[in-house]
Amino acid sequence: MKNIKTKLPLRKKSLLHIDFFGFYNLIGIESNTKSLENFFLNYVEENYCKNFITPTFNYQFCKKLKFNHNSKSEISSISEYFRKKKAKWRSFDPIFSFSGNYTKKNKFKSRLRSFDNNSAIQDIINDDGYYFFCGTPISFITPGIHYLENLINTRYRYDKIYKGSYKIRNHNKKIKYTYKVWPMKSKNSRNEYLVDSRYDSQKINFDLIKSGVMKVIAHKQKNYLMYCKAREFNNFLKKKISQDEFYPLDKKTRSWIEPMIKKLGRPFNINDFE
Repeated sequence: MKNIKTKLPLRKKSLLHIDFFGFYNLIGIESNTKSLENFFLNYVEENYCKNFITPTFNYQFCKKLKFNHNSKSEISSISEYFRKKKAKWRSFDPIFSFSGNYTKKNKFKSRLRSFDNNSAIQDIINDDGYYFFCGTPISFITPGIHYLENLINTRYRYDKIYKGSYKIRNHNKKIKYTYKVWPMKSKNSRNEYLVDSRYDSQKINFDLIKSGVMKVIAHKQKNYLMYCKAREFNNFLKKKISQDEFYPLDKKTRSWIEPMIKKLGRPFNINDFE
């Protein structure tokens, strides 16, 4: 473990990203542990983040236009364990919900936009908090990047609106959900949305580490234990994108997106692809 100046555990709110096997390899495990999920989450709270949210995303709304607030997290087994066993709340979002271990009152809205200032990520920004990575591969990028993209209105993604229903307890509520999506390239045989666009996550993370924004506690092979201030993450990417608007994209994605946007002379919109 490296000697980090910031005192751990962090007291400010954090957005926690945890990779089960990567974290296992980094910290080891007690032989008599009954629940690995519970052990890991308690370990994080005791050693790294006292107050945190973590993604509990579910992607079925895009296909079914229906969502139940108690639907399982499709992120990972540890995310679902946290949602069911330890979380005090889950945000109202039919796709990109977050659950948290601190007390919070959430207000339901019938008009929703993913990753805007009503997102739970706003809690982290308001508290001058952190993005914390427990065992995630260096090729993983925080969904906090989508919050940033809403702030600066990147030209390579576009708004798509979904109208559907959101079930809370026994009540179905109509919602209008706006989601900034990657360009759709095709659909598969099950009519599922396919894209051919990616961030260069590894490059971004290494640049964050090199600049000093991202603090590395430990790493083993490609799995990292690290963290950064959310506001500093935003400021770093804002500066990079102001110099090169396609900076976040990998080479393959950039090779077709950049010339198309330059040819259009404007941001992408839904009519360009759907």
